[in-house]
Order: sequence, then C-alpha cells, then structure tokens
Amino acid sequence: MYDRFASDLNSKDDVLRDNTVLIVYKNEDRDAALNYIKKKLDNPNMDLGSKIKTMEKGEHYAQGLQFPRVYVGI
Repeated sequence: MYDRFASDLNSKDDVLRDNTVLIVYKNEDRDAALNYIKKKLDNPNMDLGSKIKTMEKGEHYAQGLQFPRVYVGI
C-alpha cells in the first residue's frame, strides 16, 4: 500500500497527487510510513508530513477532517 501511495504522490496528475492522503493508526506508524515513503518520492522537497495523518490524537490527527482521496493503513 505504501508503494501505491508513493506512486500517487509521484503522479504527473496534479489532482491525484495533491488530493491523496494516508491515514495510519499511531504516531509510530506515521514515522515508519514517512521514512519508507520519503525514499520513494521523485520530489525530495514535497511536504510529505502534510500527506500522512494518524487516528491517534495529536498534531497530525485526522478525525473530523475531510480528504478527497484516502489510503487507510490500519
């Protein structure tokens, strides 16, 4: 799933690339996803942190937000 998510972020289709997020269960899962996906990106300057949210309350909490295209890794 992380490879597919990275592929979408590398897409030349702006709508696909800009409207896709990944939601993971905990902050530890988010850190692991960030480390893995960062290595797969064509654009090393992409703000990947804004693309990966958690179900766990905190700075990157996703509950209550709306996203056009979502991968859920739980």
